[in-house]
Amino acid sequence: VTWVQITLLGAAEVLVDERLRGTLRRLLMQPTSRGMIFMGKLVSRLLLGLLQLAILLLGGSYLFGVNWGQDLPAVALVSLAFALALVAMGMMLATWISSRGQASSLVVGLAMAMSALGGAWFPLEVTPPLYRQVVQVLPSTWAMRAYTDLLVRSARIPDVLPYIGVLLGFAVVFLAVGLVRFRQYE
Repeated sequence: VTWVQITLLGAAEVLVDERLRGTLRRLLMQPTSRGMIFMGKLVSRLLLGLLQLAILLLGGSYLFGVNWGQDLPAVALVSLAFALALVAMGMMLATWISSRGQASSLVVGLAMAMSALGGAWFPLEVTPPLYRQVVQVLPSTWAMRAYTDLLVRSARIPDVLPYIGVLLGFAVVFLAVGLVRFRQYE
C-alpha cells in the first residue's frame, strides 16, 4: 500500500511538471476535450500503478509465500478500486499544486502519512476507537481493511464489496473535483 500510493499519487507530479514545462498548454490546444486529456493522464498513471501492484502481489506470493486467500478476483477488485481512488486523488491534488517541489513533497508525505494512519504500518486494532473512526476518511484505511480480510479471514468478493464500494466512492469524488478544477486549470 505504501509504495503503490507514491506511484499513484505521483500523477500529481506528472501533471504539475507538464504544466510548468508548457507541454500541457500544447495538449490543451489540440481538438481534444480537457476531460479526455485529464482521463488520458489518469489512465496512464493508473496502468503504471496496477503494474506495480501486480509485481508486488506476485512477488509477495512467489518470493515470500504470501497467501492472498481463496478469491484472487477479490484481490484484483480491491486493488483496482484502491488504485482508482489514489490516482484520482493525485490528479485532483495536481490542480491545487503550483510547483514541482510542492508536488514531490506532497506525494511522498501524503503517501507515508496515509499508510501509517491507515493501518499499513501497524494494525488499527491496537489504536483507540476514536482514532479508528477518524481514519475512515482515508482510502488507505479501506484498502488495508480489505487486504487484511483477504489475507487473514479468507474473505471473498461479497465480503469485500463494502470496501470496494467505499474506495470507488472516493474515486468518484476525487475524479469529479479534479475534473471540475482541471477545466479551469492553466
